[in-house]
Amino acid sequence: MALAASPPPAVLSDPAHQVMSDALDEEIVQVRAEIQALTKRRKLLASSLLSSTEVQTRLSHFRDTADPIATSPDLTPLLESAKTHSQYNIHRLAFGATAFPFHDPSPELQSKNPLLGIRIDICDRTGRYDDPYYLFCVRAGDRGTQDLRIHRHTIPALVPLQDYEKTYLPLADEGYGSSEDSLAVDDNPEVRTQDLHGLVERVRHDLVSWRLRQETIELLREELEIPPARLPSSESPRNVDIGSEAEDGDSDDEDDHEQIGRFGVREVSSVSVDARQVRIVWADGRVGRLRISDQGSIEKAVVIGRDDRVRDQERILTDGSPRLRDLIKCLERVERRSSRRGK
Repeated sequence: MALAASPPPAVLSDPAHQVMSDALDEEIVQVRAEIQALTKRRKLLASSLLSSTEVQTRLSHFRDTADPIATSPDLTPLLESAKTHSQYNIHRLAFGATAFPFHDPSPELQSKNPLLGIRIDICDRTGRYDDPYYLFCVRAGDRGTQDLRIHRHTIPALVPLQDYEKTYLPLADEGYGSSEDSLAVDDNPEVRTQDLHGLVERVRHDLVSWRLRQETIELLREELEIPPARLPSSESPRNVDIGSEAEDGDSDDEDDHEQIGRFGVREVSSVSVDARQVRIVWADGRVGRLRISDQGSIEKAVVIGRDDRVRDQERILTDGSPRLRDLIKCLERVERRSSRRGK
């Protein structure tokens, strides 16, 4: 007797049942997300309350009087968690870079464990910390050597970490091939001394400078009242017919007018990944390019008009090496100069 597959139940192929099932799945996802958010908020509120000065003072009073409230089995884990969380935040706020032992599970590194882990925390302008950056260092030789080299890291590529490693963590058997160089090292042994603190300080300096430049550009956009950039249309500009573009010119002008911020500035954005170059676009077609230093100063400016470079406005943007956050005042002066020229 041949076997035949039975038809699926009619209820599964019912469209109404499928719609109801999808709605229930979405509701379950929303409920789970809400539970997760509320759980996270409860932990944050509990930690904040238990870390407050008033609550800690009362708990210390309970401990001194041997009150059973302070030693409650339900309260003790919360107190320990709040204490750990408070110490953790103090370290992040006070130091910015912390070291810790790290065990790599790789078989080839079992003899060199524990590794040295370095965590770098950076705070943004709203007072919040983003994901930290990590450096993992391993001994270059056996257990007897003190030389370190970078094993793994999460540092972005805009930081020249390899160059810094060669500068601050030189190895004793690298870079010297001739006998004269070897004699020079023997005469001055401090040349090959590794400086881990200098490496961490330099890497953190680059990361902080990069974040400050990014946040300053965002702050400039807010102060210039530049609206967020529009989402790109599904149709590429290269495929748009010139005739249709001319017919829709009025609507494009209206959209461009809506995008104009203070002092006739249409756009302020970073050009490079490291935010060392800033691009400024004015409503009248002028385009400017600024080069920013590590200290946040405007080193050089180029302004291109419709016909040629506008050198007087370039001098305004670089007069006195202003800081990037003072660009608003410079743009105001540029706007006044442009208005007088137009008259």
